[in-house]
Amino acid sequence: MSTLSVNSNKLRRHRSILLLRNQKGFAMAVIMALLPILISAVLATFGVITFTQTDLRLKYICRRENIQTQERAAKLLKSLLTMNPEASYLQKRLKTAVAACGYTGAGCAELTRVRATIVLFKIRQQQLISQANIILQQGYHRTLTHISREGRDVVNSVPLFKGQFNLTPGSGPLLAIRPEAMAEPPTYSPVENFSDRQALEHRWQYRLTTSQPLNIFLDQSFHFDKGCSVTLKQDGDEWVTQIKKAKSLSKWL
Repeated sequence: MSTLSVNSNKLRRHRSILLLRNQKGFAMAVIMALLPILISAVLATFGVITFTQTDLRLKYICRRENIQTQERAAKLLKSLLTMNPEASYLQKRLKTAVAACGYTGAGCAELTRVRATIVLFKIRQQQLISQANIILQQGYHRTLTHISREGRDVVNSVPLFKGQFNLTPGSGPLLAIRPEAMAEPPTYSPVENFSDRQALEHRWQYRLTTSQPLNIFLDQSFHFDKGCSVTLKQDGDEWVTQIKKAKSLSKWL
């Protein structure tokens, strides 16, 4: 009995060793099968982190440039709207002079003086509007140049990916104001949907395609729509910049 017992114990130990070896072999096979997935995940994560950091820098540059442009335009907008009380006063003077002298006002010194004052006043108004429009247009194209240059740097700096960068065609805004009435001289006010009409907005797209050695494990392309938008909003008597949410989309292709 003791010999049979010893042999039985040896047999059980042998079976246990074989089972343990089989389990280790299976675990190693599973690890080897999952290793490409794990490597691709690590490499892809590294590339995405690098891309995110550089893209945030691009968005910062876009917002910074647009904020500076809108701040300059805001000063001119405030100056223009501040002229409204004087415009209303000149409207009343003109109405009074026309009532006293007739519309033609032949030989009426007061009507001549009022009309000359209005001409100069309207020139001042138009100068402010023109200056604001020039600032907005120049600012838009200056930011466009920065984004174009920095965007190419972004896609070239993402490791393990080949990138393409494209800017969405667009144009800068004009000062979003309108004359309130057909009066001489006009008073001005912000247009409806001022926030959207005044916005300096830039949009761009990335296309990232995996390259060696990542594409051995993951052959994939990614598309990202990005953008930034800065507008103005009224804060009491002041006009201040406001960052708008740019609608962006990231998706697999």
